[in-house]
Amino acid sequence: MDNLVKKREETTILEIKVTSNLLLFWLKSNIKLTNKKVEGTFPNTILGFIPFGKDNMVQPLRNVSAVKSSNKFHLSRLILGVLLMGSIITLPFGILILLNCYTAGISISNHAGGGMFQEVSILEKDKINTFVNKVNEIIIDLD
Repeated sequence: MDNLVKKREETTILEIKVTSNLLLFWLKSNIKLTNKKVEGTFPNTILGFIPFGKDNMVQPLRNVSAVKSSNKFHLSRLILGVLLMGSIITLPFGILILLNCYTAGISISNHAGGGMFQEVSILEKDKINTFVNKVNEIIIDLD
């Protein structure tokens, strides 16, 4: 009976909290790796800046086929930020949008071809890379 209980125990291996973007620094995404699953809670926004609910994701480790991080440059944000910097009134918004031109992201895919992608602030790139490397280590050990 004790062996069955030990098999069911779930332990947290790594948990990170990351900022989704610099404009909404108070909205955090929480991503957690346990010995059984990857789970995350991500804030939703309307128009990119109005908080509106959360997305939750749970993926058993045995179903995870790939986890990767990425960096992306958003040309449209650059153009909008430069345009908004043309006026004293909109200057702060332009600067904040320019700061979000370059982002990092994490992608988790399952064996069925589905998955999720979450964009985060470029300042959180190291946390995301550490998390991705740890998940990939665990997935390799499962095989």
